[in-house]
Amino acid sequence: MTIVYTIPDFNLLGDWWVFPNTPSAGAPTLTGIPVQKYVFSRVPPWTQPQIRFAPNALPTMNNGDIWEVPAGSGRYWKAAAWGIFHEGFPNEYWMEECIYVDATGNPKSNFP
Repeated sequence: MTIVYTIPDFNLLGDWWVFPNTPSAGAPTLTGIPVQKYVFSRVPPWTQPQIRFAPNALPTMNNGDIWEVPAGSGRYWKAAAWGIFHEGFPNEYWMEECIYVDATGNPKSNFP
């Protein structure tokens, strides 16, 4: 039996600030990281989005990291949790589950 894997397509670029840095405090730690921004569409109401990326794209993952996705958009996402999915398989990816925040890392109530 052949097992078919869907390899993730990281079709956006994101900028990343490692916790405790924030966009309002200075330049990103890394820029131009290929990512996906995934929002679960089958779970009402929508849940926290995931920023997904290739294994080892980041040197570390921390609660409190901040993403700007797409890069340059002014839309910021703060990591509330992180994980590794499909580890050891061709379709492995890493992710940080995020909340919508402003440039200082404070939560925003309006979803973009």
